[in-house]
Amino acid sequence: MVIGFVLAVLWDVWKIARDRRGELRRAVRAIAQEISLNRDALTENASLLDSDDAAAANNAEIVRPLNYLTTAAGDVAFSKGSLESRSIELATELARVYANSDRLNRRTEAREAYRITNGAMSNYATRRKLINAELRPLISSHLQELASFLEALK
Repeated sequence: MVIGFVLAVLWDVWKIARDRRGELRRAVRAIAQEISLNRDALTENASLLDSDDAAAANNAEIVRPLNYLTTAAGDVAFSKGSLESRSIELATELARVYANSDRLNRRTEAREAYRITNGAMSNYATRRKLINAELRPLISSHLQELASFLEALK
């Protein structure tokens, strides 16, 4: 009777550990894929900002909007605590990185709102270049942040 109880408890402990390892693997894979996509999007955004600045010099504009960063996998992993089994510091870093991604999305959204609603202004091209200049260092620093987090994740 006691042996059966002990075996049942051991089975449950092993099953819980196995499930946690599987969840951690899935979370790491999903976050790594998402970070890779976001890095590509940021690189493309930097290129679009350069093209938009060149167009603004001729009072023209690039119509294509900037890409938004995806945050679904990181948000789910953070809310479920998927990375906490590896390290609390890594989970905290995940929250910080994804908060910065969200902040950059809001800045991109504001840029697009300005671009759509203020095209008739006489200083439109100059202001757009200022907004682009403000976004460029944010994109650059976030690219570095994503790269270092991806290394820590591996």
